[in-house]
Amino acid sequence: MDVLIALGCPYFPSTGGAVKVTRTIAEELVRRGHRVRVLALGRARVERGASLRDFLDRLDAAGIRATATEQGVDFDLNGVEVRAIDGAFRIAGELSAEIRKMDPDWIFLQTEDFRCMLLNAALEIAPERTVYFAHSTVQLPLGPDSADPRAEGARIFQRLRHVIAPSRWVASYVREHTGIEAHVVYAIAEVFGRPPFPSYGRHDAGSVMMINACGLKGLPIFLELAEARPNLPFSAVKSWGTTPADLAALERLPNVRALDPSPDVDSFYSQARVLLVPSLWTETFGLIVIEAMLRGIPVLAADNGGLPEAALGVSPTLPVRKISRYTTHAGVPVAADEIAEQDVGPWLEALDRVLEPTEYALRSEASREAATRWLSENGIERLERVLESLAVNE
Repeated sequence: MDVLIALGCPYFPSTGGAVKVTRTIAEELVRRGHRVRVLALGRARVERGASLRDFLDRLDAAGIRATATEQGVDFDLNGVEVRAIDGAFRIAGELSAEIRKMDPDWIFLQTEDFRCMLLNAALEIAPERTVYFAHSTVQLPLGPDSADPRAEGARIFQRLRHVIAPSRWVASYVREHTGIEAHVVYAIAEVFGRPPFPSYGRHDAGSVMMINACGLKGLPIFLELAEARPNLPFSAVKSWGTTPADLAALERLPNVRALDPSPDVDSFYSQARVLLVPSLWTETFGLIVIEAMLRGIPVLAADNGGLPEAALGVSPTLPVRKISRYTTHAGVPVAADEIAEQDVGPWLEALDRVLEPTEYALRSEASREAATRWLSENGIERLERVLESLAVNE
């Protein structure tokens, strides 16, 4: 099977969960004997001011050998053929040319696609082979969750035949707002690494942790909890959403530490006692919920989007007042225009309860067992079976 993947963001380095999932899918398909080629943005980040030169320096620092082309650079990453293109608006043209040249069995697209340019290019040539991964409802061009709704994008989306949703919640959202029946394929097990996973759960050691400390991910709730429990250690992992203002807010509290991000997730999970996931925007699933549970770390997550599915019936989900308006850049939400005042009472009660020794031990063991069982049911084979069924029905 030959697969062509097109992204309106960098493939390397990965800047979020959606790209992490895409990279893992690509590498697992290659490992199973398929050919995978990727067209992506030749930048190390999506912010203004990012350049191809910065991207080349990042490749060099990672020991990745690249070949310059008229379009950008070509390189191989774990068997995946990657073309990183110098400029987002050029990717759609390259995609059209590559579809005709490669004639792939499948074309994979996802929500990081400004104004649906890549989707439109693929549907013009090969609608029956175009598969759309709805990683983020916030980045879809339609529905109440959309940060950048556009009539043109909605019309393009309606032409899709094949949509893959990362949760039942996303599948219902797509059905409600487009009438399209999406296929549910949870994040493949391989994205979490290879078992066995270390067990870190200790009720009397480590910190109450948040990952990607920013407004979109619920930083106001985290800060209020840290202020309400000054004798309890808290930590916040910085990531793509963390702003200088967020860091300043973290630094004002003496019981809070800001941690640097790392591709080695155990470098920070090993310091965690409880994981908070108080997202104020809609999470379509929530990879970090499974990551923490696999390590015996209890999770307290927001009750919205796909997070209750990721909690696997073990971790409690708690109410939040969701964000409704966003500041966007190239169609990507980068901040909330306004964050409603949050009721942290239920969060505080849940945190105190889970830290009780008996409750903690029960939740830690149940989390690890449920996540391990979930992992055994969601390997790359599940995606392969869905693709086989799509091919038969075309």
